[in-house]
Amino acid sequence: MKFNVFIVISIVVLSCNTSNDREINRDAYIDVQQYFQSEVVALTANQTGFYKRTRMDSTTNSDSTDTPDWSKELFAFLDIKIKPAVWKTDFVRVETHDDPNETANVYKATNPNQKIQSFKIKLNPDSSINRFSAQIINEGKITSSITGISYTQNVGYTVHVNRSTKIMGTETYQIVGQFIPPQTQKN
Repeated sequence: MKFNVFIVISIVVLSCNTSNDREINRDAYIDVQQYFQSEVVALTANQTGFYKRTRMDSTTNSDSTDTPDWSKELFAFLDIKIKPAVWKTDFVRVETHDDPNETANVYKATNPNQKIQSFKIKLNPDSSINRFSAQIINEGKITSSITGISYTQNVGYTVHVNRSTKIMGTETYQIVGQFIPPQTQKN
């Protein structure tokens, strides 16, 4: 009887004393969504125009506008929601010493269920984002997609999507937007 009680107590103590092997991201939290919300405000206030090229499969279109709706143009970036708790537990910075051309901080997901599997951030001296890119994976029962997004402050952005659906097959589209400062726009 005493042996059985000892086993039960040992199991309870061992189950309560499990260590968490998950790495914790100790880098300062960067609110990516807030950054892109502020970029929408700044681009609108500065009256920044842009040239946009879209390509879907083999069809290419281009357009330019002096007054874009930046919240629609940057929809893919505004959809990035990394909360502080997720920042600490689901992402870890990886070393890029094997790539001498990489100057950004690279983060990879530690949680396989995270939609954002990796992202890169290069900061300005004032700690604002200069360059941001991410790989987003959506796995569904009917459709799956891999989306690559990239944004460079004062330059432009790209969105590249490879989508596969059980009904429609595979499709690819890309959006490339180049910012046009107000002083260089046509009058």
